[in-house]
Formats: sequence, C-alpha cells, structure tokens
Amino acid sequence: MPIHTTLLEPQIMLELWTGIVTMPEVVTSGEDVRALANEHHFTSYITIIDGTALEQFQFNLREMLTIVEFDKRNVGIYIINGPAMAQIAARAIDKLVKMDIKVCRDLPHARALARAYLGIQSEA
Repeated sequence: MPIHTTLLEPQIMLELWTGIVTMPEVVTSGEDVRALANEHHFTSYITIIDGTALEQFQFNLREMLTIVEFDKRNVGIYIINGPAMAQIAARAIDKLVKMDIKVCRDLPHARALARAYLGIQSEA
C-alpha cells in the first residue's frame, strides 16, 4: 500500500507516503487514521505526512478539501519531505480550511509543532 499509517505517539499519527499515491488511497488512509483515533479515544489529533519516498501524488483539490475535513478531530496536517507540488497544495488548502496545515523541515520539527499545538509536554 502506498500509504502506511501508524500511531507515532498519543494524538500524533504518521503517514508514510511511497511511490505513486492516488486520491482513493488518500481516502483509505483517512479512514485508517480515523479508526486509530477511535480506537484510542482521541478527541483531537494531528497527522504528519512523510513524503520522502513519494514519487507522484495524483492531486484533486476538490476531493482533497473533502478528505481534509473528513474527521473534525484531525486538527492539523504537517507535511515533511513532500515534493514541491505537495507543499504548494498544502499552502493553498491551508487558506481554505479551519485546520493547522504546515510544511515542516523534518520529523522532529513536525513532532515539536504538533505537541505544542496539542498542548502536549515534550519528553525530557
């Protein structure tokens, strides 16, 4: 599967995008994230998308807006190592939705921002 979803830590999901990712696969990953949130009884969470191994993203703005607002508990999407087009799309979507969407330098940066946004104390 081109999108692998894991629970990075409480309230922070990690999606690893690899190869060619299509919109139906993004829908499926959204369902996987929501299932994890339900399983752990999260009232809010952030999804970090790692696009290091992403080759191509078949993007559709209308569908993406619907997917982004699929679960209101998902209060943020942070993108790391995404291709330029994905970063441009993230910035465009950020202006259209009530969600915290950011392009981050790396995973530690994304985790720190997610923890701060969610009010989670950093590990010592």
